[in-house]
Amino acid sequence: MSRRAWFGLAALVAWTAFLWLNRLANAWGSEDESTADKVVSTVLAGVLLALAVAAMVVLVRTWRHPLTAGWARVLQVFAGVTVAVWAVRIPAIFLADHELAFEVVHAVLGIVAIVLAVGVWRTATPVAGGSPRGPDRTR
Repeated sequence: MSRRAWFGLAALVAWTAFLWLNRLANAWGSEDESTADKVVSTVLAGVLLALAVAAMVVLVRTWRHPLTAGWARVLQVFAGVTVAVWAVRIPAIFLADHELAFEVVHAVLGIVAIVLAVGVWRTATPVAGGSPRGPDRTR
């Protein structure tokens, strides 16, 4: 993995940890959220943080070794889940009753996560055995 790709993955891991650890603190510190909402936030944050930990393992391994197809698939899952979560979350935030500043800040947070995830996906896809442009139609 190139240094640029390695640092892009490191940035996604750090960004994910920052976002979802803060979400956990905000959820459980809130008196406005129901226990059910807190549990949903905890499960979602837990999934993304677990994927970030797996990506950290990839970071450590790829410091001196090439990215393998198996680890590239882990990165694809991490990137795909990140994009899917924010693709749902950004519109949900705008549809909820929040102030515009809150909506804009969270949209920016999500867009940064999506951009970083797309970069990780583009790094992982050729190694995982897929084509970044879709399936090979010549076979």
